[in-house]
Amino acid sequence: MSEIKDCLPKDAVPHFITLRNIRDESETKNYQQRLVESRREAAARGQIASGPQLAREWQIMRESQETRAIGYVEATLETCKLYEIPLTPQLCDCLLQAVHELLVVQHKHAVQTIALRVSSINAPSSVRSHFENDPIAFPVLNRIRATVEKARVEDNKARLAIPKDNPPAADTRTEIQSNEEVVMHSPNFYGIGVNLRSLWRRISSRKKRE
Repeated sequence: MSEIKDCLPKDAVPHFITLRNIRDESETKNYQQRLVESRREAAARGQIASGPQLAREWQIMRESQETRAIGYVEATLETCKLYEIPLTPQLCDCLLQAVHELLVVQHKHAVQTIALRVSSINAPSSVRSHFENDPIAFPVLNRIRATVEKARVEDNKARLAIPKDNPPAADTRTEIQSNEEVVMHSPNFYGIGVNLRSLWRRISSRKKRE
């Protein structure tokens, strides 16, 4: 299984992991809170061991997995922006592939978790089969692809907008100074003076180069 961190340069990986862990901690708390509230409400209705409650818990798990996947992508894009890592097509493809594999692994883990839950409440085997046969579909991938593509295009536009380096100003100043040695902008009998000594030096220099 490829991991998201493997898509990034090594020097940027620690920062990505930090951002990922922050999102993990936040989503873990949110998931546990939602699960506790759901079970409390089900218990109040006398449905804690019912099929509908298991379906609700399954939905909470799937939504939590999607939130984590989105968070990992956001952490990756933030890391790339901070470290000025170009969002090349290769990097974006690597990111999308890693996210897809992550979702597949999380789905398998969710099936195992719900199977244990089914066993703990002695639910019918048909209930367990329902979750195990749930098709592996990840609608969230469309949202993730759109997010990554938008970031890639914006990054590419920003890099193309960077102006090219201008010619060195020193060369222009040197040329001006050379011309000023020949033409003197001080009034004389004809209005413009010519520095014959500087002119002769330039002519001699050109003849030597030839």
